[in-house]
Amino acid sequence: MNCESRLSIDELIKNKIRYCNRIKNELSHTYNSEDIFILNLILDYLELNYSYSGKNEIKLFGTTSFHVIWEFICSTFFKNEYSQVIDNFAHPKWYIENTYFEKNKFIPDILLHSNENLFILDAKYYYPIPDKVCGASDIAKQFIYAQVSPYKKIMNFFIFPFDDDKLIECSGYVSVFKDKNELPHFQAQRIHTIKLSLFPVIEKIINKEHESWDKNNLSQLVVQ
Repeated sequence: MNCESRLSIDELIKNKIRYCNRIKNELSHTYNSEDIFILNLILDYLELNYSYSGKNEIKLFGTTSFHVIWEFICSTFFKNEYSQVIDNFAHPKWYIENTYFEKNKFIPDILLHSNENLFILDAKYYYPIPDKVCGASDIAKQFIYAQVSPYKKIMNFFIFPFDDDKLIECSGYVSVFKDKNELPHFQAQRIHTIKLSLFPVIEKIINKEHESWDKNNLSQLVVQ
């Protein structure tokens, strides 16, 4: 949906029957979930006489820090086990003037474990992929996380938001190549790109339906 309107609220209310019919017509051939949400919101405002104040007010919220919200969504949906796993990781230490000291630790976004298997997830807010993807430093960081953990089998993931009725899917992976040849050392360390549909996952979290999602499903999603 790509449109612009300079109608006043008063004009919308005055001619609400006409505009409600136009919105319903638009809804009949709109399949984008975000557009549907916005059109239904406007329709509710007109048909149910919502207002911007009082008992039936509509409150609209926005954010300039979507990456924080997206990390929270991913952490909640996948049931982050960070606190149970992070103590098993090795961390950087400085050795200066015969003294070891630690300044900072590695902080992965999301960690999941199952027996001797480890899943490392990094919530990335870039949208849409592949037009927008994260940089080389983010990729290198994920490789390091895998190297400093003691688990025998490690699977690495970037989690990107997308807009689709399908909840989750794997679209590919990122690795290290020389021209078109993947370096053998990195074949087993590929970082798989997972697309998680924004509105469906929010709905599942609100309805507590995410609790039945099994973390072992991640290994079944990957593109070989």
